[in-house]
Amino acid sequence: MDRTYFENGQIKTEGYLISGKKQGKWIHYFETGTIRTIQNFNNGKQEGRSFWYHPNGSIGWEENYENGIAHGTFRYYDETGQLRIEKTYEKGKEVSYLFDGKDLKNN
Repeated sequence: MDRTYFENGQIKTEGYLISGKKQGKWIHYFETGTIRTIQNFNNGKQEGRSFWYHPNGSIGWEENYENGIAHGTFRYYDETGQLRIEKTYEKGKEVSYLFDGKDLKNN
């Protein structure tokens, strides 16, 4: 387990390094101790779902990766939890983009 710390002693990041590459779940924290991001890695590349949280604890975004490449649905929320942006990727290529429910990709 690899950990880094803020000056106040609070954990900043934690996760596993194997041969110098991130592996498995990595968590980043705000200095207050609440979770900032949760990311998953396989051999140093993002894999699966990742989450980012606002300082108030509400979800800020959720993303999905395959072998380090954006793939699937990405959702971005404001601090009140309202879905603002939704993007869909296929193997790194953006195929749809909605902002507040409006299709901006095909306009």
